[in-house]
Amino acid sequence: MTCSVHESENGLVLELAGEVTIGQTAKIREELLKALFQTTHITVSLKGVTDMDTSGLQLLMSAQKAAEKSGIKFNFTGQPPAFRRAAERISLTGGTEGPFVGGNA
Repeated sequence: MTCSVHESENGLVLELAGEVTIGQTAKIREELLKALFQTTHITVSLKGVTDMDTSGLQLLMSAQKAAEKSGIKFNFTGQPPAFRRAAERISLTGGTEGPFVGGNA
């Protein structure tokens, strides 16, 4: 798993690649927490994610909720099949237009 952060014209971009599973959530959490204190807009790029379990998805959902409570824009790009499968396992989607997955592409 790789997790890199860079600035864009809209804020910070956190790029994830590889497996986003329970074994990697501590590192991702650390990067997300840093980002929450550095910007007003976070984009999480998931295009390189090859596997995601529900703990990885839960971490991303928690970060999104914390960001929104703090007035920080938080969105996702490049949602791969692994992301959608994890969301479907915990019934967050109604196909491709669920409350968490739809609208954040």
